[in-house]
Amino acid sequence: MLGAVHAYVTVTRNGDQIISGIALNIVALGMTTFLLRTIYGEGGNSAALQSKLPWMLYVAITAIVILVMHLAFGRTVWGLRSRASGERPQSLWEAGVSVSRLRFGNVVLSGALAGLGGTYLSLSMLGQFTEGMSAGRGFLALAAIIFGRWQPLGAAAACLAFGLFNAAALAIESGTSGTIIPSEVLNVVPYVAAIVALSVFARRGRPPAALGRAFGAERA
Repeated sequence: MLGAVHAYVTVTRNGDQIISGIALNIVALGMTTFLLRTIYGEGGNSAALQSKLPWMLYVAITAIVILVMHLAFGRTVWGLRSRASGERPQSLWEAGVSVSRLRFGNVVLSGALAGLGGTYLSLSMLGQFTEGMSAGRGFLALAAIIFGRWQPLGAAAACLAFGLFNAAALAIESGTSGTIIPSEVLNVVPYVAAIVALSVFARRGRPPAALGRAFGAERA
């Protein structure tokens, strides 16, 4: 639903993507807190779930999505048109393809995939929903895309790298590594790693030529 709202604002109404994204993040943060306390009461900031989904299910789904996206972008009409909508939307429109419809559908699809990723935190990793539990991981996803040179396989590899830093931080915090470091320091390790990676590798990957630009020429 939020993906559809974002698509309407940015694609249909040619709104600014950054402003829309920030606004929707604020709305989502407030909405989840409101619903949590409305449904489960005012007593706390978390709610335990009845059961947890196996983490291997999410691993399998993730692997399938990565493989499908990698093949689709290079070998299907939809994938080639999607790439063209980010590189040369004018040429795509001149060929008779609705750039707005294609972009709208892709934004909704990306929102659905982001939502699927978010459910892992509550339905598998923790078994409960807690206020602010995403802790900025969506911004790490943006960093992974840039670090991965705007390719599905590259982004997946970057996510694995950031996940490795996060797992190492959790291991140190739990004491399994034999090192005593303040938890506040450990919590920022994945984000520092993302900043360093962007600083070193951001210039090596070229973003889509029409990234963030509204396509006002289309009337379809």
